[in-house]
Amino acid sequence: MATKLKGHALTILAIAIAVMILGTGVVTAQAPEAKIISVTYPLSPVRPGESFNVGVTISYSFSVTSRTNVTIQDVATGYGLGSKDEYLDRSGQKSYYFPLTAPGVAKEWRLRALVEYTAMGIWTHDKEDWYKEFTITVRGDFSLVIQGVVDSWVFVDSMNSTVGSSGVFSTTLAVGMHSIEVPKIIYVSSGTRRVFKEWKDGHASNSRTILLSVDTTLYVLYETQHFLFVGSDVSVTLGGQGWYKEGDSATIFLDPTEVPVEGMSGLLGVRRTFAYWTEDHLPIGGISRTSVTVERPKMIWARWRTSYDRSYVNLGIVTTVVVAILAVFVVRSRRRPPPPRPIITGTTYGVPLRAPTAPPLPLLRVQPVREKKFCTQCGAEMDVSAVRCPACGRQQ
Repeated sequence: MATKLKGHALTILAIAIAVMILGTGVVTAQAPEAKIISVTYPLSPVRPGESFNVGVTISYSFSVTSRTNVTIQDVATGYGLGSKDEYLDRSGQKSYYFPLTAPGVAKEWRLRALVEYTAMGIWTHDKEDWYKEFTITVRGDFSLVIQGVVDSWVFVDSMNSTVGSSGVFSTTLAVGMHSIEVPKIIYVSSGTRRVFKEWKDGHASNSRTILLSVDTTLYVLYETQHFLFVGSDVSVTLGGQGWYKEGDSATIFLDPTEVPVEGMSGLLGVRRTFAYWTEDHLPIGGISRTSVTVERPKMIWARWRTSYDRSYVNLGIVTTVVVAILAVFVVRSRRRPPPPRPIITGTTYGVPLRAPTAPPLPLLRVQPVREKKFCTQCGAEMDVSAVRCPACGRQQ
């Protein structure tokens, strides 16, 4: 009996050892694999005929040495563009690099990277991640971007293009030399403008020529300026008016500060005297020469007041002179001899005059006028010496 039990134990032990051996064999005989982890290639466009590299990184795991092949293909034609073939064992990661040349025409070039390996002498591949497709843009021209030209225009190879409020101009040009011009002055409004300063890369002229061989972005720097207007109701010399960089300080002045008014009042001494400066109808200072900060378009106006101080003095002097002249005239007129009186001759009905120097005029003989008398009773005419009326006989 003991012998049978011992035999069964040995059998169980043998079975356990066999299972362990078989288990070890299963682990050792794990299925091979090779997968593509990543593909590196130019993300920006390349020119026709340009050379570049494509990198393919794989991860692998082989229990026995296996032949591995990594290939780059043209998807459209299936043509192989490059291949790397070598024997690998165990497990790890490896990168392969393929020098490629872009086709001679512009296109979206679709490529494929794939990895295969041998198992028991037969080429095979994994079910997943054994290939990756990618696209390379082949372009025979490049983009030109100009920034900073707001609401204006840009000349590129003598072609005029409008630029909007974004200030960004973009175009695509063939490789080679190209002429570019931006405006020297951009008027934003009647009182604000932008004046060309320079290109950000240091070029000082508003027109330039560039060699376009890659995508290029140019930045234009403009200086904002505002106009300062200086005015006056009185005709005098004004200074300080003009264009100023935003934030700069400007000195304004006028000369003279006092002028006579026009006409007789000015002759009498009425004058206009500078009072103060105003900006947007608000006083800003009473000094004829002052400074202002130009942070926006501004209109500065000189205000004046009328002064009568001198006119009162001058009017008094003029009045005194006039009175004195009149007094002298009156005094002199009293000292003159009286003019000769005319000679009166003739009767009461004629008064001929004879000038002192003229010959005497002949006397005018006038017949005396006969007196008349009328009756008080009947009104009949009667002789002056008559006592009774010849008509009615009544006594007068």
